[in-house]
Amino acid sequence: MQIPACKSLAGQENPLENAKDMTMRLRILFCCALANSLAFAASQSRDSPVAATPASDIPHLRKQGTATQPIVDGKPFLALAGELHNNSATSIEYMKPIWDKIAASKLNTVLAGVSWAQIEPQEGKVDFSVLDGVIRDARSYNLRLVLLWFATWKNGLSRYPPDWVKGDFERFPRAQMAGDNTPWPVFGGPRGQVTGSLSIELLSPLGDATRDADARAFAAMMRHIEAVDGRERTVIMIQVENEVGIRCTERSLERRTHS
Repeated sequence: MQIPACKSLAGQENPLENAKDMTMRLRILFCCALANSLAFAASQSRDSPVAATPASDIPHLRKQGTATQPIVDGKPFLALAGELHNNSATSIEYMKPIWDKIAASKLNTVLAGVSWAQIEPQEGKVDFSVLDGVIRDARSYNLRLVLLWFATWKNGLSRYPPDWVKGDFERFPRAQMAGDNTPWPVFGGPRGQVTGSLSIELLSPLGDATRDADARAFAAMMRHIEAVDGRERTVIMIQVENEVGIRCTERSLERRTHS
């Protein structure tokens, strides 16, 4: 296609007018091509199943100069986030009035705890019904979720494993603390002085069965989230455990730690 040169009033070619005319013609051609492409894509989408979300679209962190940016839906994401209380997201009914308050606060992200006890109340039998409800309701308010995995550790204690873990001291051993005049408990209540050895409400970091059971539950949750949220990506981040550690002592003082 030959585009004629523009003439000035004096009959001479005007380079500026030529450039403007060329730009306008290219814009028209581009818009036509784009419209045709979108129409074709729309016609295909009615007849063909929607492809799975590419792995590159999974929310992730990207280095940008000296900063690290969260990338969601292929774009930098600024999380205006609010965090729920530890147990708020364990009840869909309890959360119903909370969602309206979050939306009214103009937040775009919610940090919500998910406990091991909640999703695996019996060993090997998982229940994601509450988690599914939280994801569904967050999505209905156009909110993103950051899930906090409360399992072996939460605030330096083990209050969120299921009862079948808590009740088996042999299979899931507890951490030990010992020492002269060691203060205990850590949080609230009367404080005493500990001498000798004390088994505390904290699963030992050396328990192989604890590690494996926690990992299985976490992996099951991750697979389920991918199955129910793989397209929408309501869940954009997951924190693995919470405030890992032992308070008032530098490590678990079990016999095997000395070998």
